Amino acid sequence: MAQLSLEELKQTMRQVAGDDDIELEDDFATATFEELGFDSLAVFETVHRVERACGRKLPEGELAEVTTPKEFLEFVNDLERA
Repeated sequence: MAQLSLEELKQTMRQVAGDDDIELEDDFATATFEELGFDSLAVFETVHRVERACGRKLPEGELAEVTTPKEFLEFVNDLERA
Protein backbone atom coordinates (compact mmCIF):
# COMPACT_ATOMS: atom_id res chain seq x y z
CA MET A 1 0.00 0.00 0.00
CA ALA A 2 1.18 3.50 -0.73
CA GLN A 3 1.43 6.01 2.08
CA LEU A 4 -1.88 6.67 3.81
CA SER A 5 -3.00 10.24 3.21
CA LEU A 6 -4.76 12.48 5.68
CA GLU A 7 -7.77 12.58 3.35
CA GLU A 8 -7.91 8.76 3.19
CA LEU A 9 -7.78 8.56 6.98
CA LYS A 10 -10.50 11.20 7.24
CA GLN A 11 -12.71 9.22 4.84
CA THR A 12 -12.15 6.00 6.80
CA MET A 13 -13.07 7.77 10.03
CA ARG A 14 -16.25 9.09 8.40
CA GLN A 15 -17.17 5.57 7.30
CA VAL A 16 -16.55 4.21 10.80
CA ALA A 17 -18.72 6.98 12.25
CA GLY A 18 -21.43 5.97 9.77
CA ASP A 19 -21.76 9.54 8.56
CA ASP A 20 -19.99 10.69 5.41
CA ASP A 21 -20.93 14.25 6.31
CA ILE A 22 -19.42 14.22 9.81
CA GLU A 23 -17.49 17.40 10.45
CA LEU A 24 -13.79 16.70 10.63
CA GLU A 25 -12.26 20.17 10.47
CA ASP A 26 -8.76 20.89 9.21
CA ASP A 27 -7.41 20.74 12.75
CA PHE A 28 -8.99 17.33 13.38
CA ALA A 29 -5.58 15.70 12.92
CA THR A 30 -4.28 17.10 16.21
CA ALA A 31 -7.43 16.54 18.26
CA THR A 32 -7.56 13.36 20.31
CA PHE A 33 -9.79 10.55 19.12
CA GLU A 34 -11.81 11.09 22.29
CA GLU A 35 -12.31 14.78 21.48
CA LEU A 36 -13.56 13.72 18.05
CA GLY A 37 -16.12 11.43 19.65
CA PHE A 38 -14.30 8.21 18.76
CA ASP A 39 -14.43 5.72 21.59
CA SER A 40 -12.11 2.72 21.77
CA LEU A 41 -14.42 0.62 19.59
CA ALA A 42 -14.46 3.27 16.85
CA VAL A 43 -10.68 3.56 16.99
CA PHE A 44 -10.39 -0.24 16.82
CA GLU A 45 -12.63 -0.29 13.73
CA THR A 46 -10.55 2.46 12.12
CA VAL A 47 -7.37 0.46 12.78
CA HIS A 48 -8.99 -2.69 11.39
CA ARG A 49 -10.03 -0.95 8.16
CA VAL A 50 -6.56 0.50 7.66
CA GLU A 51 -5.02 -2.93 8.30
CA ARG A 52 -7.25 -4.44 5.61
CA ALA A 53 -6.36 -1.66 3.19
CA CYS A 54 -2.61 -1.98 3.73
CA GLY A 55 -2.63 -5.77 3.99
CA ARG A 56 -0.71 -5.99 7.24
CA LYS A 57 -1.36 -6.20 10.96
CA LEU A 58 -0.40 -3.12 12.95
CA PRO A 59 1.46 -3.77 16.23
CA GLU A 60 -1.11 -3.33 19.01
CA GLY A 61 1.34 -2.52 21.79
CA GLU A 62 2.71 0.51 19.99
CA LEU A 63 -0.74 1.59 18.82
CA ALA A 64 -1.83 2.01 22.42
CA GLU A 65 0.32 5.16 22.59
CA VAL A 66 -1.36 6.77 19.56
CA THR A 67 -4.01 9.31 20.59
CA THR A 68 -4.58 11.56 17.56
CA PRO A 69 -5.25 11.00 13.85
CA LYS A 70 -1.92 12.73 13.06
CA GLU A 71 -0.02 10.31 15.32
CA PHE A 72 -1.91 7.38 13.77
CA LEU A 73 -1.10 8.55 10.25
CA GLU A 74 2.59 8.96 11.10
CA PHE A 75 2.64 5.55 12.80
CA VAL A 76 1.12 3.77 9.79
CA ASN A 77 3.29 5.58 7.25
CA ASP A 78 6.47 4.93 9.26
CA LEU A 79 5.63 1.22 9.17
CA GLU A 80 5.07 1.36 5.42
CA ARG A 81 8.52 2.93 4.93
CA ALA A 82 10.21 0.25 7.02
